[in-house]
Amino acid sequence: MSAYHQHLPHGAGLIILSREYFSFWISKHVCDDRFVDMEKFLGKEDSTKPEDFITALTDLQKACGVTDLKMLPIFMKEHINKSFLVITTPM
Repeated sequence: MSAYHQHLPHGAGLIILSREYFSFWISKHVCDDRFVDMEKFLGKEDSTKPEDFITALTDLQKACGVTDLKMLPIFMKEHINKSFLVITTPM
């Protein structure tokens, strides 16, 4: 995203999308054991379900003060260019 919007702070787009992104993969059960491992790395030693990773991720984002990042205020600073619209417009 920062290739099209250089004013976007590094990592902000990834933070904004992270919960939905990881929720998608957790719902597919493609690597449940890895999500449980990541929860443990984030301090949730008693976790057994991959879904608990989202809670651990949200707790980390709260601790870092980034849970309220939104795309709209970032993109309101300048107009949304046509290249972004092409990427996000469904076919």
